Amino acid sequence: DTIALEVAKQLEWSVVTAEGFRSKERPINVNRPTEGIGLTSANERHTKRAATVFAAYRRCILHLQKSPEFYVEIHGQGRFPHMEVAVVGLTPAESKTVKSILSQAFGRDVEMAVEGVDGVFYAAAGAKKFGLLGKMRRALHIELDWLQRRDQRDETVRALVKALPLIQDALR
Repeated sequence: DTIALEVAKQLEWSVVTAEGFRSKERPINVNRPTEGIGLTSANERHTKRAATVFAAYRRCILHLQKSPEFYVEIHGQGRFPHMEVAVVGLTPAESKTVKSILSQAFGRDVEMAVEGVDGVFYAAAGAKKFGLLGKMRRALHIELDWLQRRDQRDETVRALVKALPLIQDALR
């Protein structure tokens, strides 16, 4: 996604993006070897083509860094008018810190839910169970809402550029 590319460019972080794999005709979940849109992880289909795409994605990620200390996935969702953040390897106190840093960076008007502090719909269960997310020591799976990705794109990039290094430092 262009947001992930711009954030990584400004932070001078490595980035891997995948586009064109998710459609109703080809519902490949690039960050895990499954297919399906709007399904629970238990109902997603494990297919050969999804496994092939995931293997390429995994190779790209691990080529950049064999064992990332801090891993971030940025996704988009259109179900809720707020940001959701699933976490891996964080204590409830660390999740509160993540929420505080994101809230300060995005401003008070931006609604968000952070796993470990709030209930989240997008807990990234499939990516944690079958994908790289569950293999990471510490990770964030960020789901940006439609406005953040379209109408507020520049503000979203600025906020993520401000917040992510602070979160990375706080989790060391």
